[in-house]
Amino acid sequence: MDHSLGEDGTLRHEMPLHPLVRVLLIAVGAFVIGITFWEPHPALWPLNIFTLFFGIIMGGAAFVGGKSIYAGLFGDSASWTISRNRIEVNALNFFRVRKFTFTQADIQRFEIRERISSEDDNTWDVNAITITSGEYTLSNHGSKAAAETMRKQIEQAFRYRR
Repeated sequence: MDHSLGEDGTLRHEMPLHPLVRVLLIAVGAFVIGITFWEPHPALWPLNIFTLFFGIIMGGAAFVGGKSIYAGLFGDSASWTISRNRIEVNALNFFRVRKFTFTQADIQRFEIRERISSEDDNTWDVNAITITSGEYTLSNHGSKAAAETMRKQIEQAFRYRR
């Protein structure tokens, strides 16, 4: 994640998904599916007492591998440009480019939400709450102070007043 505040007051925030990461996600997913179906296939046919057990394992591997492939193919790289009374979002993946524009009339407020983690430290998101279409995460931070600083920069760039 990278963000910069320009001299014109425009805040640009990048959330890239590098092409190498995409390729690795696809390769890992394909490997998980491939090796799981290649190795235990003799246990599936002819039908025997282990068929159901290995079938469940293979189904789980297909699910996990499929999710990894899906993330590699359809995960978005996002670019946010926040300027006076306007937020523009460009999201792209292998198959499409989507553009969203929010104006002062669309944004209800910016807020910080804590994301609880059972395995790591909690993180804090800066979210834009819109009137019509829900909640959008603008950035994610390791501390509440960093999230608050980012929220202030966003509000300054957007010229948003509570």
